[in-house]
Amino acid sequence: MIATIEHDAALLFPFHWQWDGGSMGDCWFESVADAVACAELDYGVLNQHWYAAGNPPEHCQQDWLTPARVPGRNVGNPEFGRLELYINDQWNEIDIDNPPRIEIDYSSLRRLTGIPPDAG
Repeated sequence: MIATIEHDAALLFPFHWQWDGGSMGDCWFESVADAVACAELDYGVLNQHWYAAGNPPEHCQQDWLTPARVPGRNVGNPEFGRLELYINDQWNEIDIDNPPRIEIDYSSLRRLTGIPPDAG
């Protein structure tokens, strides 16, 4: 997953599974194009395999498709080590050491036809 951040920079979030959930870390790049190149070189993700996921809701994690947040972050008192998911119209705390396996609904995402080399 690639998230565009300030000044056209980008974060690349690598995953080791096919379901929605937090990433195994992140890498910062000066541009989306650099992040895309790294994803292809290091992980074999080709341009035609990208989907547009949109931005997460305010105060939510960037590396989840399902809205996920650290409790208290929205009021300036984050409780790190805890995580909530927005499922069935309510926030539900999850076990961060054993998160639920949430299938990604690709039918709700728009497939990108390709990311141009000058993206970002």
